[in-house]
Amino acid sequence: MTRLHLRVPLGIALFLAFALPAAASYLSGSTSVNGGTIDWHARRHITTTLALNDPLYLQVHAVPRPFYSGVPALIVNFSDGGSGICTGSLLADGVSILTAAHCLADRNGALDATSVQAFFFPNDGGSALLASSEVMFIHPSYTGSVFDDHDIAVIRLDSLMGSNFDRHQLYKGDAVGETFEVVGYGRRGQGDTGATEDAGSRRRGLNEFDALGEELLPLLGIPGADNVLMFDFDNGLDANDAFGFWLGLEGSGLGIFESATAPGDSGGPSFVDDRVAAVTSFGLTFTFTRNDGTVLTSDALPGLNSSFGEFAGNTSVAYNASWIESVMVPEPSTWMLMGFGALLLFVRRKALARN
Repeated sequence: MTRLHLRVPLGIALFLAFALPAAASYLSGSTSVNGGTIDWHARRHITTTLALNDPLYLQVHAVPRPFYSGVPALIVNFSDGGSGICTGSLLADGVSILTAAHCLADRNGALDATSVQAFFFPNDGGSALLASSEVMFIHPSYTGSVFDDHDIAVIRLDSLMGSNFDRHQLYKGDAVGETFEVVGYGRRGQGDTGATEDAGSRRRGLNEFDALGEELLPLLGIPGADNVLMFDFDNGLDANDAFGFWLGLEGSGLGIFESATAPGDSGGPSFVDDRVAAVTSFGLTFTFTRNDGTVLTSDALPGLNSSFGEFAGNTSVAYNASWIESVMVPEPSTWMLMGFGALLLFVRRKALARN
């Protein structure tokens, strides 16, 4: 099989053009490489709600499983009156939801969401619980680009979630090479047909982080996401093993046991050792057209549709952990220590004032 190994000097790859503004949900571009041209297509994994903001729809189609009660469906309302569906994960403080920045931001990376409705589904199969928020934090270094190391945000709920809903710790280790479980409410389908069914149904799947963004994206002329965690969607065939086909990284991943992400999964957690290692960010596919007109691709289906042979990128939690923790609500013991310290400072000032 003929393969194009993209491990070429970066000077050979010349970025040409984006087809759409950097913050658009769907993005295309071209890169000139020795012997031909790469045409790539990428997409954020947010989607419009359609008619799926009915909690009964979400509840009926959700797949129950212990440990999922802390993974809510997010209905995000924007300043222009529109809305979108994303996924999140409830963090250890019981009031913060981790998700993707692009679920909340405009094309410049600024907050555009006005409110969020979070639908939680108890592990016991009880009625869905609706939580809401108008308090949201976007990573200050997020640019609004589809490709961004800081595509991450935190939503602070109006009230504390009960202890019967799962809370999740952060995974701060090196996740490359680790098997992860991804959960989301995005579009569904099979690898040979792509994501053909509507969003709104909670699903889970397994995959393995194959590489960091720096292994692939700069070779396509794509800047700004060197530290995203990337993976492909294998089906056991060399022709659709994307990292093997393009970079010669054969044997990575889980083969026929892999799952992909799709629109609506944005912001959803990737669990490593039951901790959140990443949040779903974007999908990517590309073709290489030789100067003689021959077209090479690892994608099982034309276009970007979450089919076999495509790539995906998730925002690394470890890379953004310090910021995430800075906007979380402190543990009660921390509040007590802060309060005690403030009291001591007050007493000391009063004593000094008397002297």
